[in-house]
Amino acid sequence: DLTYYIGENSAGIPTLYRNIDGISSPLVEGVERMKLDYGIEDNVTGTGQRNVAAMYLSASQIQANCSDPMSVPVPETCLWPDVISVRASFIMRSKEAVFGKDIAKTYTLPGVDQLDLNANDQYARSIYSTTFTLRNRLIGDRTNKG
Repeated sequence: DLTYYIGENSAGIPTLYRNIDGISSPLVEGVERMKLDYGIEDNVTGTGQRNVAAMYLSASQIQANCSDPMSVPVPETCLWPDVISVRASFIMRSKEAVFGKDIAKTYTLPGVDQLDLNANDQYARSIYSTTFTLRNRLIGDRTNKG
């Protein structure tokens, strides 16, 4: 099993961790929130452009229309085979307090479901977001489900 999660390290700094088969390792300090949205190519109506995301959905929205565990062949209602990109968004926090007084601010990660962080402390924060394509989905001919 492979999972990623955010927790505090021994210094109390929010950190992105990776857990492989029960063994956790810190990856990046300062990650306070993380959000993934999945770009879906519009193969359903036939009006969308190839290799262009027509919409972004959360993993739970995609999985709602799929069998659990996944069956072969993949049901037509399942959109996982139509995912062509992933948008990763992060709220990053400074390791140490940088302001001389508490600053109240709301940080919002964009996406399918907005993720807010309300903070009232002395830490600096920044939002980072990037979208990347899944290269193996862009190469060659494929049908609607593969």
